Amino acid sequence: MVVKVRDEDTGGGYAIHDNTIPPGSPGPRPHIHRHHDETFYVLEGELTVRVETRKITAPTGSFVVVPRGTVHQPSNPGTEPTRVLIIFSPAGMDHFLAAPTDPRVQEKLTAFTEKYGYEFPPEP
Repeated sequence: MVVKVRDEDTGGGYAIHDNTIPPGSPGPRPHIHRHHDETFYVLEGELTVRVETRKITAPTGSFVVVPRGTVHQPSNPGTEPTRVLIIFSPAGMDHFLAAPTDPRVQEKLTAFTEKYGYEFPPEP
């Protein structure tokens, strides 16, 4: 993932990341951003985005908006890489994605995710 526009570039308004998702990638676990809207603009390939209980198939040129507080999971179940611009509004997620964590220590992970309003809800 390459950060194209950082929060300091927009006064905290938004940040843009350029991400290539490898073929067959399940993506991150289903998650929620409490403080950020997340938007995916598909540049190449096809992205699958779970939004709550819906599954959205987004080919090149698609624009998928995930409002804050919504369970979602982007993935690439296909056989080709998928390239997307990810827009976070307001900015700040670039700090979350760049910060080191030790996922084996639940207490640290919980404190870290709470700081950035990122949570992993229980699976239905």
